Amino acid sequence: MTKTLAALIAAHPDDAQALGAPDRVWLNYSGLRSLAADVAQTLHRAGPGRGARVALVLPNAPELPTALL
Repeated sequence: MTKTLAALIAAHPDDAQALGAPDRVWLNYSGLRSLAADVAQTLHRAGPGRGARVALVLPNAPELPTALL
């Protein structure tokens, strides 16, 4: 597979539902892309380089897969 996860989610319409969880508002693809970019920028500013390993400690909610993207 040659596509990145970012490329796979880029193809979806902005307003299509992307992630959901019980008792939570669904996150659409526009929101998913935005949150994923925010996490990437925050990690970049924090200093780990490309390919570095980082730990994620998050609840089992939409924030977890978003951070993985």
